Amino acid sequence: MHVFPRNVLVPPADLRKSISILEATQFTQLCQRALQDEATFQKFKSDPRYTLLYGGYSYEDGAQFLEELRQKAPDLVRRIGEFSTVDKVGGPLRYHYEEVGEVSPSLLRSLVIAADLRLHYGDLKGLHVVEIGPGGGELASVLLRIFDFGSYTAVDAPIHLNLVEKALYKQGITRAQFIPSDSAPALGRVDLIISDRLFAQMGWMTQSRLVDGLIARAGKAYFICSTTLHHEHVLPLDPSHLKEKLGGHLAKKGLSMQEEMISPSDYLLVWGVSSQKSLPLP
Repeated sequence: MHVFPRNVLVPPADLRKSISILEATQFTQLCQRALQDEATFQKFKSDPRYTLLYGGYSYEDGAQFLEELRQKAPDLVRRIGEFSTVDKVGGPLRYHYEEVGEVSPSLLRSLVIAADLRLHYGDLKGLHVVEIGPGGGELASVLLRIFDFGSYTAVDAPIHLNLVEKALYKQGITRAQFIPSDSAPALGRVDLIISDRLFAQMGWMTQSRLVDGLIARAGKAYFICSTTLHHEHVLPLDPSHLKEKLGGHLAKKGLSMQEEMISPSDYLLVWGVSSQKSLPLP
């Protein structure tokens, strides 16, 4: 007899093995095609099957990200040209903005997250970092250019990790590691875990396994979660249950979780925040 956690709808039998939103859409097909066909790879980030999940940001979204970046990290605004190779892989949607020129909203969002990580945790040098749901690799590319991590590991479905690895390799980035979700609990040291909405979109069984076996071990975390589902067949934990589950683990370690609403549908969960004054990005 199956026992399902509170506030989770019981899925039909053929959907109980669903791991994440990626496997409940046609995105897996796009990954396979982009890995086999270079023409598809060069434009996969503007494909509707991709923008449904990642990078489907408008010009207005990008303008908002840019303004936030100006406030949090003006040094990154001045250095934005150093990250231009991120937009040269996968053909993301780009728009022209005053002061920075043509850039994708996805890159601007990744830079804002980098600035946020500095504000919350200061110097990240030497930390072993895990990203759950790396999207098209934009965030990994930005962070690995800015911070001197001890290691950086991406966690997701295997076919998606193959695509991210290819995207990073095209940019000359080879320092990332790639671990399928099912194997992630076997990772060794984990200092900081981050996720830009994708963890919140995974199926509840995968979420529970990652919380119990991986996330609970991290002394620091930065999770952007969305209450809006992109596919009706994905059944994540209810937000209140997810926070209760995380809080129970953190209480045993003497850690407390902070929550902030950052949009009508998105909220930020963090813990292990540094009390030190944030350092300038190198």
